[in-house]
Amino acid sequence: MTDSGKYLAEAQSIMLNLKKSVHEFEKNPDQKGNIVAIHEALSQLGDLAIIYGMNSVEKLTSKFGSLLLIVSNSEIEANDELIDISAEIENLIPKIAADPLLKEPKLRLKYDHAVVNIESLMVSGGRESDEDAEAENKCFQDIFSEEAFDVINQLEEKMLQLESDPKDEQMIDDIFRIMHTLKGNSNMFGYEHLGEITHQLENVYDNIRSKKEKLTRSVLEITLLCIDHFRNLIDDMQLNDPGNRTQQETILDNISAILGGDSSASKKTKKDDIKSEEYVNETEKLKTYYIFFKPSKDVFNDGTSPLYIVYDLHDLGDCRPFTVFGQELDKKTFSPDQCVCTWHILVCTKSSKTELEEHFMFLADESKPKIKVLDNSDLIKNEEFFKYFRSLATAGNFLDDIEVKKYIRNKKQDNRNGNSKSMTTVGKEAISSVRVASQKIDSMMNLISELLTKQAELALLSDEFENQKLTEVAESIENISRDLRDLVFSISLIPLDKSVLRFQRLVRDVSNRFNKKVDFIVEGKETELDKTIIEKIIDPIMHILRNSIDHGIESPEERKKKGKPETGTIVLKAYPSGAYVVIEISDDGSGINLNKVKSTALERGMIDDKESVSREDLLHMIVSPGFSTAENISEVSGRGVGMDVVNHKISEIRGELEIKTKEGKGTTVTIKLPLTISIIDSLLVTILKDHYIIPLSVVEKCDKIKSETILKSVNRHVILNEEYIPFVDLRDEFSIDEDRPENQQVVLVRYKEDVVALVVDEIVGNYQAVLKSLGDAYKRQEIISGASILGSGEVALMLDTNKIIQEFNEQNELKINEAV
Repeated sequence: MTDSGKYLAEAQSIMLNLKKSVHEFEKNPDQKGNIVAIHEALSQLGDLAIIYGMNSVEKLTSKFGSLLLIVSNSEIEANDELIDISAEIENLIPKIAADPLLKEPKLRLKYDHAVVNIESLMVSGGRESDEDAEAENKCFQDIFSEEAFDVINQLEEKMLQLESDPKDEQMIDDIFRIMHTLKGNSNMFGYEHLGEITHQLENVYDNIRSKKEKLTRSVLEITLLCIDHFRNLIDDMQLNDPGNRTQQETILDNISAILGGDSSASKKTKKDDIKSEEYVNETEKLKTYYIFFKPSKDVFNDGTSPLYIVYDLHDLGDCRPFTVFGQELDKKTFSPDQCVCTWHILVCTKSSKTELEEHFMFLADESKPKIKVLDNSDLIKNEEFFKYFRSLATAGNFLDDIEVKKYIRNKKQDNRNGNSKSMTTVGKEAISSVRVASQKIDSMMNLISELLTKQAELALLSDEFENQKLTEVAESIENISRDLRDLVFSISLIPLDKSVLRFQRLVRDVSNRFNKKVDFIVEGKETELDKTIIEKIIDPIMHILRNSIDHGIESPEERKKKGKPETGTIVLKAYPSGAYVVIEISDDGSGINLNKVKSTALERGMIDDKESVSREDLLHMIVSPGFSTAENISEVSGRGVGMDVVNHKISEIRGELEIKTKEGKGTTVTIKLPLTISIIDSLLVTILKDHYIIPLSVVEKCDKIKSETILKSVNRHVILNEEYIPFVDLRDEFSIDEDRPENQQVVLVRYKEDVVALVVDEIVGNYQAVLKSLGDAYKRQEIISGASILGSGEVALMLDTNKIIQEFNEQNELKINEAV
């Protein structure tokens, strides 16, 4: 017997019930119970259609069921048009089941006509206007796209793990489950092209799970290609882009080839579908079931105790029964030989509906219960829902599960809008995090910046008026502002883990392109950085990784000759260091040939052949614009542009770049980044009447010094606390010739592994600097990295101490060379 024959045989009784329900509906369209009966029959037919691969039947019953839900919620009137559609669907279903591929043209026409009528009625009757429908669809699609990116990233991560261990059956199961989820959500929200590919991919991995096919390199490649295409489909759901349209067709052809090229191969057999359904049941989380148990009055004659059956339900999970008596218990009417009890039961369990039905298997048909899934979560612990359900369970009739589900859906929607508690709350700690748009965090950071500026202004006013009450308020506002600033900082910090996936994918793709074997290890994924910094650091890290693979890691053959393992290793390590975060990218490749660097620098005229150049200076030349030692230009590197851009981007966010290498052993690139670039603790200083700020994170200590000592110094060194320390006179750097105060102050700052003193006129004190960009007009001014507005309204410039000291060293070396 074919699948169609089996389906028709098993669905015969359900179709008979559907026919009776439609007939009753035609006579009494205002009776909501008739709509409920039709919906229940359609649900049963749809569930059965999934098992037998009757996609056309499942789609039709699902669409019409959705329409009936809207009618039952009184959003659409039960009119003559709805009655006609009900009769049409009831006649169509057995015909479609006999021809599920709709090969008969007339049947295909009737099917399409029915679908159009259903959708037309849903739009015209269920929405106030086309604009409202479009706005609601857009809202749901936005929610889907945001969540879909997370699901796709999760799928990509699993795929990369599977590639490293293709025999991991649990990983294959996880990938199948993710695809199943993505397929269902895509079709629900109108992303049909996305749903089409995920459905076909699901078939491939279902075959792999059931040992019908092997996991091959081509399967891995096409899956990763699909993942990239999924991201495009979210932004182009209708395939308006010709490139996406072509890619869609290519991918479907490739998947079809993997499945054997048979058009029917994408449809699962009954056996496969049952396996898939069992798999989903095994891996899904808790479900809340509603059981309506009304035994026949003569149930005791069968030797059955309904009370024990209800009691045993507790073994399956959390069970909450409500007992309703069907008649008053008085001496005249009560008979101990008859059952007069009805139970409304809530059960929260991981068991399937089939397992619950087996619990009642020894009952006669007239005593069998009705079992419905209310939600894929634990509703029993939600007190609000529990009270609502108990208020309904007061009569001996089956509760309208459509109404109950509507209540759950509305409460969840209210929760999204912030108007109520989550229906899936389990205890007080269930909601551990919320999703917030990055624009809101940016706005919050800007408001905090303005608050800190006003707080500084308030502090100045309190000092000026010397009012005790005002001073207390100013100090209180300062404490609150500081706590609020720290809290906002913590919200804006993002773990590096969020970006690791794209690094893993990059290493995988580039190493395959160059036929190199690379193990990519990430340490410190939990390290957090300001989201603005993470956005700016992604490209530099990716370029460094490309360089490591292209120029650093040798080919397997070359590594074997050198006595190294065939597989190279790249380690990305992140860790906090004070007010900074350090990211190290190291490889065990060939290292940098400094002789080659020197010869390239000589060819470019960057150094003189008689000049003695330190190892550090040679490594610093690598980040010069256009500098490259590569003999050939590849697809990913070799033009001498990348490392210059890397250095520039890191400098933009006040970071530092350091390169260490050992020829034949490998290279380590270290990036030192500030935790944030928006608001920083700083030291406010003055030179003449101008204000400057120095990041407090680089300050070691402060001291006083006689101006005369600075003027008489020959080699730019002073003795402070019995230490011989180099200094930079900022008056000279800024070409200020005004008379100096008798005593000046010095700020000792860290520079690489040394300490350098910066000479200023006066140290005002600590200051929370809200940094602003200087704009394009000052983008070439490297020693000034930003500005901040003081409480008085004056502007204070942020000094980049590293750049100042570097520039000072270069100028002094130039003067020495000229003197010689």
